[in-house]
Amino acid sequence: MNSKEQAITEIVALTEAHNISLEELTSVLGRREIEANKKDAFTLTRVFSYLGGIFVLAGLSAYIGLSWNQLNSAARIIITLGPGIIFLVLAVTMALQPIRRSSVAILVVLSALLQTTGLFVAVYEFSTGGGDVRFAALLIFAVLGAQYGILFAKVKRTSFLFFTIYFAIGAFINLCSLLHLPHNLIEFVCGVSVLALSYGLQRTPYNSICGFGYFVGSVVLLWMGFDIVWRSSLEILYLAMAAFMLYVSTIVSSRSMLITSAIALFSYISYFTSQHFMDSIGWPLCLIILGGVFFGIGNLALRLNKKLASSSPVPIQ
Repeated sequence: MNSKEQAITEIVALTEAHNISLEELTSVLGRREIEANKKDAFTLTRVFSYLGGIFVLAGLSAYIGLSWNQLNSAARIIITLGPGIIFLVLAVTMALQPIRRSSVAILVVLSALLQTTGLFVAVYEFSTGGGDVRFAALLIFAVLGAQYGILFAKVKRTSFLFFTIYFAIGAFINLCSLLHLPHNLIEFVCGVSVLALSYGLQRTPYNSICGFGYFVGSVVLLWMGFDIVWRSSLEILYLAMAAFMLYVSTIVSSRSMLITSAIALFSYISYFTSQHFMDSIGWPLCLIILGGVFFGIGNLALRLNKKLASSSPVPIQ
């Protein structure tokens, strides 16, 4: 008897032992098929929603570009800000419905892009010139951040949370720039904040934005670190920073952060080699040997971890 026939025999024995009827078994299998079809339909709906949003944005951009010079100030504001508000109203209306729709996310994205553009157009059209654009950006990002934050508190959708964080960080950057704070300090605070927010959201229903957050936060911190130590006596410490970020990526279980840190580590080694050891054959051999040592240390650490896990006492319940 092969494995398939044996499995069928076991299924028949279980159905007889628990008095499971054929109708009950069929209904369970049917529900699984229905759920699988729902997933396929949801994926297809999401794809068409994204395509629809792209075509709508492209059409609006083309129309605005063609008719921009023929429009007055009021018309320019209405044609950019108006659709953004409409898309936001549609997104909130659909988000408040009991049925979750994938098109809400693309509507929120369109509303954020068009509202930001429309508010900047309004500031430009009504300004008399000579102002600081950073002050206008601070006000616009602060207003939009508060708007999407209030809406997130109401509808609890990830897309609203994403733009709340995005506009809040934008407002913070412009505020720090107006206060003439050092760029490295701004980058450090933003990078650490984004990583901390991503780690805090990782175990919540809104964790779909964590990968992007880890990517952005690690890129900002690694860029800041290289900018600080570049062409200084401490430049070699960038290796330690990239290795530390690599270690952090394993703790938070982030592939995007792992890839970013690995690319930064490899890029710096390549840069350091081209600057100091371009004509030396010993340096590549040294890197290969160090790579083998690190592989050995990694395997040893894995074995020790497994041995400690197997030998640890079982806690008393």
